[in-house]
Amino acid sequence: GPDTFCVLASECTLRVRNIAKVGSYDVARLDWLMAAMEQGVRVLPSWTPADLLSISSQTSEALATQFDKYGDSYTQPATLESLKYSLAQVEKLGDAVQLTPEDLADFDIELFSGPSPYGMFRLLLCIF
Repeated sequence: GPDTFCVLASECTLRVRNIAKVGSYDVARLDWLMAAMEQGVRVLPSWTPADLLSISSQTSEALATQFDKYGDSYTQPATLESLKYSLAQVEKLGDAVQLTPEDLADFDIELFSGPSPYGMFRLLLCIF
């Protein structure tokens, strides 16, 4: 109804997919609410893209100012879980690339104005 804040779901069932198709409600993972309750918070924490199964257009616009298309925050430090989520999104969206040793050597030269002190033998691998 009009007073619904969000829909909670533990998995993406047929009913959840139908709610998502309408696009009127955000569908949050039940884990998001359970984690907040376990921490004893009095105010629900802000969503991250990883917390949502489906996003309304209004929430999508709000999240777009805080997160990139992979769900990586522009303002919050990355955590192991957020990095895992973001890298999974890169794979899911088909944006993953395979870097050759030559590509890595080029990055070293660009970042360190010459060979990297952390990859001193990388350029030698490109020769063979």
